[in-house]
Amino acid sequence: MNLTTIPLGLFCLPFIFAVQEGFSLRIFPPPRQAEVLGSSWQLQLPIKVEAPSVLQRPAELLQKELRSLFGENAVSEKGKTVVTLALSPSQLPREEEYAIDATSSRIFIRSHDLQGAFWAVHSLLQVLSSDIVTPTPKGWQVPRFRVRDFPESNFRAFMLQGAWEKDLESLKMALELLARFKVRYVAVEFGPQIVLDFDPSIAMGAPFSKQQAKGVIDYARSLGLEPIGYLNLLGHLERAYQKSPYTDHGGIMVQDEEVYEKFVFPILSEMLEVYGPIKWFHCGMDEAFELFEWLSGQGYDCASLLASHIAKINEFLKRKGVRMVIWHDMLFSPELQAEIGAPIGPANGGPPRNTAKAIELIPKDVVVNYWFYEPLDAYPALDWLKAKGFEVWASPWHTPFSLVRYAQKRNIPTLGTIWADSPHWYSFHSLAPVMALYAWASWHPQSAPEMTIPEKEISHKALQVTLKELWGRRRKGLTSKRTLLIRPADGTVLRLDLPQQIEKVPERHYGIPFDFTKPFVISPLKGKAAENLQKAAFILLPDGTRLKLDGVNKARGEDELTLYTSPLESTGTNIYGVEVAVSPFGEVIEISGYGSGNMLIPAGGFVLSAHLGPKSEKANALQRLLKQADRVVVLDGEGNTLCGLSPFKVKLPDGNELFVDGLNKERGEDELVLYLPNYSGGWTRTNQWGVEVIVVGGKVADVRDWVGNASIPQNGYVLSAHYGRSSEKAKALAKLRKGDEVKVLISADGEVLLDEAAKKKVWEVKVREKCQTLFFAVATSYSSFLGSALGEFIANFADGTEAVIPIRYGLEALPLKGGHLPTPERDKAWVVIREVEPQRLLVREWTNPKPDVVVESIRFIPSPFGLTAGVQILGVVAEAR
Repeated sequence: MNLTTIPLGLFCLPFIFAVQEGFSLRIFPPPRQAEVLGSSWQLQLPIKVEAPSVLQRPAELLQKELRSLFGENAVSEKGKTVVTLALSPSQLPREEEYAIDATSSRIFIRSHDLQGAFWAVHSLLQVLSSDIVTPTPKGWQVPRFRVRDFPESNFRAFMLQGAWEKDLESLKMALELLARFKVRYVAVEFGPQIVLDFDPSIAMGAPFSKQQAKGVIDYARSLGLEPIGYLNLLGHLERAYQKSPYTDHGGIMVQDEEVYEKFVFPILSEMLEVYGPIKWFHCGMDEAFELFEWLSGQGYDCASLLASHIAKINEFLKRKGVRMVIWHDMLFSPELQAEIGAPIGPANGGPPRNTAKAIELIPKDVVVNYWFYEPLDAYPALDWLKAKGFEVWASPWHTPFSLVRYAQKRNIPTLGTIWADSPHWYSFHSLAPVMALYAWASWHPQSAPEMTIPEKEISHKALQVTLKELWGRRRKGLTSKRTLLIRPADGTVLRLDLPQQIEKVPERHYGIPFDFTKPFVISPLKGKAAENLQKAAFILLPDGTRLKLDGVNKARGEDELTLYTSPLESTGTNIYGVEVAVSPFGEVIEISGYGSGNMLIPAGGFVLSAHLGPKSEKANALQRLLKQADRVVVLDGEGNTLCGLSPFKVKLPDGNELFVDGLNKERGEDELVLYLPNYSGGWTRTNQWGVEVIVVGGKVADVRDWVGNASIPQNGYVLSAHYGRSSEKAKALAKLRKGDEVKVLISADGEVLLDEAAKKKVWEVKVREKCQTLFFAVATSYSSFLGSALGEFIANFADGTEAVIPIRYGLEALPLKGGHLPTPERDKAWVVIREVEPQRLLVREWTNPKPDVVVESIRFIPSPFGLTAGVQILGVVAEAR
């Protein structure tokens, strides 16, 4: 068959327009046309991928991902299943259009162009990696389906802020997500972290070589993304290269002609080398307040200087064949809003800077990127910019639909933004769905509800698909045919031969069998019931944040945090705040966001109410809480616990007990802070004015007196005390010696010595099999501190040795309820979304280093943090040798 002319007759059945069908296929964004037939076919390995030379790049991507999904031997020239890629521009006339026919063991992919072929590959992989593809004795059962799809706009871009990114792998993860979501262009910001030949000393942050940065850009292209260059070339020096005297007053010294040949152009030349062939380079140029206020104070004409600066860089880029892009805000004056008669968004070009006049002076071939983050029915400032003769881009953030829809109706390109760093991209509820929402809005906005803020209705779907793409298992099925399903509650071990006995498996995720019917539960410590709340002075949040109360049962003022309890029945507050209802034991049971006040006070419990004012620091902290998963502690002015679990205490060998002032936080004067693994890159980041005790296995491993920034062991913690006015805690720690026993205590229904309590909660099951891989599905009842050790599984081998598999909060376990987001380490843990329950849980995947030695038994020993959060061992699967 001629690969470039697959007949349209292969798609003769009519397509249906159905958003829900698109979701059943797990294709995202929702395709315009999809047809799911009632029957299925068997995908058999190996798979052959054939394509003409023009489509080799998407074909290579498909082969790579198929090996990741089904194993190294999944692709072969002698394949039983064949995937054929071909160009069909006459039958698929729209740019980026593609079609997939997956109705038999010969899958046909057709596309208008190379870009469409990449999107088809990503869509096919979304289906093949989902749980609707299931193992059978004859192969993998795949639903018969057809898809034909194309985007609303052919310019869909997204910016990744990476000026402070310490790990390039995080950037690559974001690139994978954007490619799978079919965002065509990506602006990757490296900031001042690339070590340049021009002057290596000006690199800041986590310095990367040019080769490392090029590797990220090349990886983007391999996924089907087209890079856009990005570097701040005016202000925002915290995210830009700095060198005196060229950046002495908060920005590039644009009044100095020498700055270009001796600073700007050498840097820009090397950055262009990093990005390779590109069409656009985004030069930032937003929020340059400090620079132009200084220049105006020196008597300079700021508008002329800005226009001249833009013109010089524009000419330089034009000679390289690259278009210049800048943000709009320094070109807008606040008075423009009255002229337009509508909100205009950020306008930083007014007095005393007066840079707005530069809009009449800058070259018209400069692209002006308009950023506005509020959802509105109309954005006439976009039209105003176009009327000035500029090509305009539009940039939303959390709520992209309204701006993207408005821009697309006017053929205006859009560039989504997410002004945060990883892992916050993925671990904050307000940020995690942003990339998916932008992709949805820019690809197929009509598939979302027709409302100004459809994000209220669809964010949960965007979040779910993001979690599956990021943290779903990278491989389907098992390499061995023998599997052990362990029910933790009673230790029952079900031995299965797969796939012959697949019908005996209760449920499957990514081709792995699970039995979650009988979990083993370690109940969380209850905590102290609320009493004497009129004495409340502080609130301790789950992440260790301590908030000072501004009063109890009083009127809530601006930016204040008030606690309301009996004898009041409700708070009596207005709508301008955030309120959290808390049970008598400190459990968060309800959260009311902005727009609703006067919350009812739960019996025996209380309500925390914070005003959303100019600062909103306390209100924002409350908004991070999640119901059914978080707990809070109420303290009086002396630090005594009035409600919930008390702060941790450390018991020293001489019987002395020290209160811990916080966990994973900056150490203050005379404070004792407990630092857990994974905090700040594994270091305490403290100064030398203290003593730090490294504890492993409950015993002192090292004492560092008057030395800061200790390394935090993965299997332990660091106690860090500051020498201050009293130095009481620091002096007590300084007396410790290597080998001394240190214990952690907490007050619940009574004082609990956590290390001893953990010994009473040990779980164990007999295995007596050779195992090559083990899967541990573990959850918690409540939240804990990110990276805190909840406990450890111990595999006991027949040769008398053992192996330890730690389980850490947020990385290998999360609460079943409440919706906390994972930040697992790839290839170690992955997320399972049980849509029937619904539940979201993490699975720890452990490759046995001794697969030829019998595993006699598996034990789980909870840690102090496991006892406080509660641990549920939901299921254990062993892949037998």
